[in-house]
Amino acid sequence: MPNGVLDSNDVNDSLYNELIAGLQGTYTVGGPSSPDYATLDSAIMDLNKRGVCANVIFELYDTTHMANTPIYSFYSSSPTRVVTFESKGGDKTLCSIYDVSTNSVNNYALQFKGGSNIVVKNLSITNASAGSYSGVISLEQNSGNITFDNCNISSKYSGGSTNACLVYSGPKDRVSDISFNNCEFEGGSWAAHLEGDKGALHSNINFTKSKFKNNNRSSIWLMYVDGSKISQNTMESNSTFAGVAAISVDETAGYVEIYGNYIKRQAVWPTYGALVKNSSGTSNKQNLFSTNSFSIGDTLSACLLYTSPSPRDK
Repeated sequence: MPNGVLDSNDVNDSLYNELIAGLQGTYTVGGPSSPDYATLDSAIMDLNKRGVCANVIFELYDTTHMANTPIYSFYSSSPTRVVTFESKGGDKTLCSIYDVSTNSVNNYALQFKGGSNIVVKNLSITNASAGSYSGVISLEQNSGNITFDNCNISSKYSGGSTNACLVYSGPKDRVSDISFNNCEFEGGSWAAHLEGDKGALHSNINFTKSKFKNNNRSSIWLMYVDGSKISQNTMESNSTFAGVAAISVDETAGYVEIYGNYIKRQAVWPTYGALVKNSSGTSNKQNLFSTNSFSIGDTLSACLLYTSPSPRDK
């Protein structure tokens, strides 16, 4: 009651409740056939607003999509209520999420800012800019349980800018349970540059059966991570930047498993197949380095593994 009397005009009241149902089921996105969502942005905005009450699938029609809206932490997200973004036709070469930004404000084609329990599959995700701000995927603000399956992730940039990584996460983001399976990473500075914090480690970061091509720096660069499996990947690059490792792992806890990878050395890249430093396993989660192949060509200035040993390595 304003001023102690009944309000005779409720039109100008600013407090109200809006009840909306959470998303569930399958929705189409983009394309010419009267989709449920005209754009990928509108689908993500609705997801952020409404949350979910069951599994959700967004089927993207074969065209180019833009996602200027980040995926935030949304209501009722859980491992039993997974949100999937996938190509409706199943062909990742025909369906893409892209960006062409050249500045720090909108630097990524796909951003996760707390969004979790998500699968991205059968899609191309690319930044068509060749500038130093040409990142592709950003993982931020405790995002977790995100799987990329059979995706092409690429950038036209070739250089050393950390703003042009194909996949990036910084020390304040603390992401967990991130997996890339059967993906292709092409171009960019670092393909994957994931750095946790000494007091807040990233955890369970995995790369399996993926192909890395023409990354200017490391294909996989991890620091302050608790648990990582890097297995059965292939890596090669035409980069002329010297002194880098195809796989660089530093200041990890828990376990690091690097096995079954094939690394092909070109004229310069890489100097090290794998560089593992300051990384200690535990009594029941030992570091593992096994059955990796490193083709060094005609040079003797490269080596498969350089490590600062810990008592829990094998």
